[in-house]
Amino acid sequence: MAYHSQMTFLYFDDFDNGKQFIENTLGLSPVYHQTWATVYQSAEGAYLGAVDAKRGSVKSHVRGGFLVSLTVDDVVPHYDRLRNETCITDLTAIKIFEDIGVKSFFFKGPEGYDFEIQQFTDVAFDFTMQNGSESDSDLDATELIAAEKAFNRDAAMHGAKGWAANFLETGQMLSKSGQVISGKDVIEKAMTPLFALKKIDFTWTPSYAELSKDGSLGYTYGTYKRAYMSATDEEVVDRGMYLTVWKRDAHGQWKVAVDVGN
Repeated sequence: MAYHSQMTFLYFDDFDNGKQFIENTLGLSPVYHQTWATVYQSAEGAYLGAVDAKRGSVKSHVRGGFLVSLTVDDVVPHYDRLRNETCITDLTAIKIFEDIGVKSFFFKGPEGYDFEIQQFTDVAFDFTMQNGSESDSDLDATELIAAEKAFNRDAAMHGAKGWAANFLETGQMLSKSGQVISGKDVIEKAMTPLFALKKIDFTWTPSYAELSKDGSLGYTYGTYKRAYMSATDEEVVDRGMYLTVWKRDAHGQWKVAVDVGN
């Protein structure tokens, strides 16, 4: 038995104020309207609903005891945006939980509901990347996205060796300088200094994937973030986009044929 989606409903005594909070403060768009309920999509397969407490099925007047947690790529811009909002209270500082690979902050919304905005700092802990929905229409794309995410996990856990392990023996990297780095062993050697940087945090998120008609070749692209501490203990952050060309190896496994980042 499988579930196709998950919905969390918040019951507001002031229904209009609750809707305004979700739309204007959280920045979510409505996908369903009723006079006494509105549903917003927060992520693929995940929804947050606002319900008029005078009309809803649940008649509880008790707030608290649960947490609405929203996952983002970077918590800092969300924190900077929300810290000046007058409709939230009890905003905490950004906290880092190294034992679970999460960076997050907490606040209370209208009528005492608890919220968290979180970011996974280590993809090895990101269970949302390891479990995706799958349908007949996007099975091939899901296969490539899964390969991309596994690539990221291997690099996070094993550094340059994990990075290079996802390439074909004849794989290539196109560097910013225009240099073509060819061959699995050469790629590992070229990436070793990067993964040796202090507190290196190199993550990327695929946003699109497509396969050839015969299923032997494909590509993905998305955004990346690379952060580390400099020799003077200052944080250095690089962001950009990447394109990865994938090809099946002799065993039918997806491997990187060409990787390009800007």
